[in-house]
Amino acid sequence: MRMLLLLAFTVAGNAADYLPEADAPAVTPKLLFVSRSGGAGDQWFNQVQIKGGVVSAADDSGAFGLKVTVGKDDTIKATVVGNRAAIGKVQRQLPNGGKIGPVTYGYRQVDPNLQLPFMDGPGWKLWGWNLEQAKSAKCRYAPLMADARIRHALLTPIGSIVAFATTDGGNTSLRANPHDIDLTLEPAISNSITGGGGGGTSSWVYEISQEGKYQRVLVCRGFVQAGAFDAWGRMLVVGRGVIAKPMSNAFPYPDGGGLLMCDREWQKALFSTHFGMEKAGETESNLWAVAVDSASGIAAVAGYVRGGKLTPLEGVQADDGGGTDGFLAVFRLWPALPDKKMPRR
Repeated sequence: MRMLLLLAFTVAGNAADYLPEADAPAVTPKLLFVSRSGGAGDQWFNQVQIKGGVVSAADDSGAFGLKVTVGKDDTIKATVVGNRAAIGKVQRQLPNGGKIGPVTYGYRQVDPNLQLPFMDGPGWKLWGWNLEQAKSAKCRYAPLMADARIRHALLTPIGSIVAFATTDGGNTSLRANPHDIDLTLEPAISNSITGGGGGGTSSWVYEISQEGKYQRVLVCRGFVQAGAFDAWGRMLVVGRGVIAKPMSNAFPYPDGGGLLMCDREWQKALFSTHFGMEKAGETESNLWAVAVDSASGIAAVAGYVRGGKLTPLEGVQADDGGGTDGFLAVFRLWPALPDKKMPRR
């Protein structure tokens, strides 16, 4: 079984490559649809996909969802799917650790007061430090005594691994190169854009090659829950918080669930916004899924909102249903591309 998993992992990485980033369309966001949907009790969406101009969001059981069809000239048709009153077990943040193919990740309790991250692959190990290493590290802000955990990982379209980690404070071992706790990482996208990396909860997102080599990192405020890639390798991440202050092209939400889109090398933020909170402090908003369709330029985020006012845009529900409601936003990142601009990979 281990050999089969390893083979599947390797084949996934060799199956495709990104299109040249120089040919990627400019990001010019346009909001098309925003709505909450739900009845009494708790509902949420943690799945979203886009196919043929149809955006589908659903809860973890598939009992409840929203379907949005984006027509010509960005006309919208939205329908509720399933039972709007289906009650779900809503998650506030990702669990700690897991497995993806032959790679395991998470944290180890190295001291009653300290958790440190690890990721183990076939023939390689990252992080995995002990208490003495955390205390004696030469990395900036050492001793590195804030709890840190790798919560989730996904495979990119080219087979590398993206690991989502969180820490409770600024003096974190996540600041260190995963290969060497004495080397400080310098994320290009960090506090200036996202507010992440200082005191309080931050998410550190790493790309790791199949061979276990560190590639790049970005740092976000709060909890990053999910990510997606366009055909040119540009990444979108979403979660609770994520950014501190949207860029000039952001949608008009002061806080809440956040989205950040960056270039292929994670050196520059291309687009950022909050979703779901119209007045700071009134609404709980958390994004759990993101998808992008490169050919059409359509993207979507899904999650939940609780309380407060949320003005719908072409939506299906204006009022709070009680508890948490499923949340879906659909937007265009660029105009649809001619077929000749989207070669088969």
